[in-house]
Amino acid sequence: TVRRFLEIHGESLEKVVFAVSELEEATYQKLLPLYFPRSLEEEIQSLPYLPADIGNAEGEPVVPERQIRITEKPGIPD
Repeated sequence: TVRRFLEIHGESLEKVVFAVSELEEATYQKLLPLYFPRSLEEEIQSLPYLPADIGNAEGEPVVPERQIRITEKPGIPD
């Protein structure tokens, strides 16, 4: 989500801070290079490990049953 957001809005931000606990830090250290590669070589090596579905254009997960559906006349059966 953060990477996709930065692809669209990154020019307006100076930095992104990930606030994690000591317990989570090792996981973030391992996974951040996958999503934020520091070189083209690192990016190529990351591709097989990234999920195929990375959400919508903003990088947010899409869960069909949680999507808001607006009808012309809500509450009235078809």
